[in-house]
Amino acid sequence: MIAKAIRDLPKEAGQETRAEAEQVLVEHARVFDPKDLAGLGRAVLNSVDPDLADKVLAKKLAEEEAKAARRCELSLYDAPDGSGTHIRGKLDPIAADRFRTAIEPLSKPLPTTADGLDPRSAAQRRGEALDELIRRYLNAGASPSQGGEKPHIVVTITDENLVNGTGLGRLLRTGTYVSARTVQEWACDAKISWFGIRDGEVALSDGTRFFTGRLRKLLELRDRGCAFPGCDRPPAWCHGHHIRSWLNGGPTTLANGALLCGYHHRLIHQ
Repeated sequence: MIAKAIRDLPKEAGQETRAEAEQVLVEHARVFDPKDLAGLGRAVLNSVDPDLADKVLAKKLAEEEAKAARRCELSLYDAPDGSGTHIRGKLDPIAADRFRTAIEPLSKPLPTTADGLDPRSAAQRRGEALDELIRRYLNAGASPSQGGEKPHIVVTITDENLVNGTGLGRLLRTGTYVSARTVQEWACDAKISWFGIRDGEVALSDGTRFFTGRLRKLLELRDRGCAFPGCDRPPAWCHGHHIRSWLNGGPTTLANGALLCGYHHRLIHQ
């Protein structure tokens, strides 16, 4: 066991260090059995040259981290029944810690209200927190451009279905169908463009985005976060919501607006 421990010392360890390590292990061999001695052998460098041990450990960790980073992977599998997408992957320890740091504040249970405790499971909260994290990232405009503009979800729907909340919308990227009610919810705080045939040619109008700039800041100053009773979600978590739907002539004004977190925004529209 002693001979193996000396052979396994890093090449940076000189003859003097090796001789000192051997003497330490010989003294330990008077007390410990071979199994325990093997464990002491793996740590003997800390005793005889702690500075070198730190350098060797730092180098080893750097190599392990680089190796782990190359193993980061993420796979997406669409459910055959169209109900959603399964996520499977692996993160290296640093990426995992970064992910937990980002997602944990977003996945806390909602405060208790008159309706009772947050009904979502921990797994549901983490799933919605991931969606919220991605939404904020896209809204922040920090991502690389695609086709000359920041990436965003594009959904198409007929004006009749959008106004009446009937029929379906369709995600342009994947072709996935979503309910008109969901599109109405998104349209509360989204860029809206008209697409169709005008004067015999395909046309796309300039979009209008609601509750931005000064109006958004006024909403934040007034509501201080989600306006749903008992909710303490801060402004950064919230969408701009039309109290009287703009589809029914509701104006995009401070008096007709309210901040709602994603959970309560969906609840209101449902």
